[in-house]
Amino acid sequence: MIAIDRYLGKPFAWGGDGPEVYDCYGLVCAVLREQFGIDCPPMVGPRAPTRTQDFAAEVAAADCPWRPVLAEQIRPGDVLAFSVPAAGGDELHVGIVVGPGTMLHTMAAAGVTLGRFDRPPLVLARVGPPYRHRDLVLQGAAP
Repeated sequence: MIAIDRYLGKPFAWGGDGPEVYDCYGLVCAVLREQFGIDCPPMVGPRAPTRTQDFAAEVAAADCPWRPVLAEQIRPGDVLAFSVPAAGGDELHVGIVVGPGTMLHTMAAAGVTLGRFDRPPLVLARVGPPYRHRDLVLQGAAP
């Protein structure tokens, strides 16, 4: 089980990777680092997939640490991607699975919250399969 209390209610800030503020990817990386001992690559620079259309190319790259998994194999620590409407095109949003149907994520309007990824509106905005960090795959079971 992922300990979520330390994250809930923290405010959103672009580029935030904790412990006081988070953006969506910074939150995912913080949870993987603090709960699983896994370091994520930063999502900055020319390869940062901020738009949904860039995400598919990024996860298909040979050096990408994210591996697709079957939806029925989803478990805590897996990452889900979403397409969120924004000015200039859809933006990429990610959250980390913390339990059955539940993910931890953060957005500007609400800060860090729990969300149901198996119900509208999130289930309708999902992009692609769940993803698991390669180091989490090597660890075998999630806590």
